[in-house]
Amino acid sequence: MGKARSSPVIDKALILITDDDPDIQKITKLNLVQEGFEVLQAFSGVECLEITKNHKPDIILLDLMMPEMDGFDTCKRLKSVDSTRDIPVIMVTVREAISDKLKCFSFKADDYVVKPYHFEDLLARIYLHLNQSLDRKEREQKQRTAILRDVLRHLSEGIALQYEAIEKVIEEIEPQLDPTVMAKLKTANHEIIHILESTREEEDPFYESPYIESEVGDEEEDLEDLMADLAELPDPAPEQ
Repeated sequence: MGKARSSPVIDKALILITDDDPDIQKITKLNLVQEGFEVLQAFSGVECLEITKNHKPDIILLDLMMPEMDGFDTCKRLKSVDSTRDIPVIMVTVREAISDKLKCFSFKADDYVVKPYHFEDLLARIYLHLNQSLDRKEREQKQRTAILRDVLRHLSEGIALQYEAIEKVIEEIEPQLDPTVMAKLKTANHEIIHILESTREEEDPFYESPYIESEVGDEEEDLEDLMADLAELPDPAPEQ
């Protein structure tokens, strides 16, 4: 079977199969493993919830008719907890009544596949929801990054004002202080601004701190010093 993976992250996706039929479990697991997925198995709704506590799967295949706790209640509990509500749940069942589908979706199931099915159809649904989940995580990461950059910008601007004010005070009192104490004050002030500005540069590739010398500039200065040293060397003695 051809593999149509769209992301290295999806290649390593962890899928939890929840079904009380061992034959369906065996076939489904075999097909998913051949596609490169990692697979966990639960044979009841209760076991599904227990496994999900310790191993957060990327997607859950959930049967409706199971002992102890059916798929309806299992899905309802998964979607009512912050730690699991964003995990895509695909209901996989022989029940195809519209009322069952509506009930599943009312409990916030993400999809509904009727048995028997072609594995390619199930696989297409899996890839669909994994890609949507990945897109959502990337958007959330971008939002977190934007918030972090904004916080760092405000901190940087505030610290920069304090840094410049302290530098001004140091210059005013420098003649009155011991040189060692003065050096420690300057070093401490520079370290504070350097740490914050370095962090801001790491988080925002478009930001260049006015308080940190660029590595390129340092290299250019080193090269200029080297060329000056070479210019001062005496000319080699002429060959006899």
